Amino acid sequence: MIHGTKDAGVPYSEAELHVKLFRERRIPVDLYTVQDGVHGVMNWEKDPSHHGYKKHLIEWLSRTLR
Repeated sequence: MIHGTKDAGVPYSEAELHVKLFRERRIPVDLYTVQDGVHGVMNWEKDPSHHGYKKHLIEWLSRTLR
């Protein structure tokens, strides 16, 4: 999961709850936090300080899909 801390549409706490529930069920999950990120990748693209999610996403895809 990739989620912004200032998402007004889907609060960050929802991402934290999903991660907790996934882990309780032993479903593999990672959470990458976009600090001060609002809702959506299209908004993160406007601010270079939010671009760190890309590296995390590529690493996760490489590791998961091999």
